[in-house]
Amino acid sequence: MVISKEKYQQVDHSILNDNILLNGLLDLLVEYSNSQDKDLYDTIKNGLRLIIKPDPFISSSFFMLDKKDYIFKHYHTIPDENKSYILDNYAQMIEDGTIGTALESGSHAIHSNKYYNANKCFIISPLCNSDSVLGLVIIESRKIPMELERAMISFLNLMLSTFRMKLELQMLNMKQRTTTIYLDQLAAEKALKILNK
Repeated sequence: MVISKEKYQQVDHSILNDNILLNGLLDLLVEYSNSQDKDLYDTIKNGLRLIIKPDPFISSSFFMLDKKDYIFKHYHTIPDENKSYILDNYAQMIEDGTIGTALESGSHAIHSNKYYNANKCFIISPLCNSDSVLGLVIIESRKIPMELERAMISFLNLMLSTFRMKLELQMLNMKQRTTTIYLDQLAAEKALKILNK
């Protein structure tokens, strides 16, 4: 089989474009990975901001799983003015089973809302660690996943993985601080009991 020079240049050019795009996206990811967040809110806010930096993504939201009643509660949306729009669509995603599909499969599920805009979709991604679900990320996109470049899909997967790891680390730090405070209180109580004897 002989490949024409034009066809070879087209293929080579698309690979080059993918590599340039991926390198730019990886720079963003490295910057996010190395950033020091003050608290859980900062980690979530910075992660959601990074998700919507590439062009096709319009907004991103995080819904955290409440371990007491096992309901996903809205935590934050970037940009903030899209919150009510996202919450309206979230209710539809629950009704039509899209959220359930994402949780069952443990990977992306797609929700299209033809009433609002047929040219947009939502990508629902569960953030799972080894033993539970931390939450859901809902990303509004101008393109459906089949239209996204390979580099963009790779970036999205890497970004969500990094986001999950930073969330887990922040939650572990919170638990450690709480435990340290509790142990300090116990030690102080024991010291007071000894002094009062």
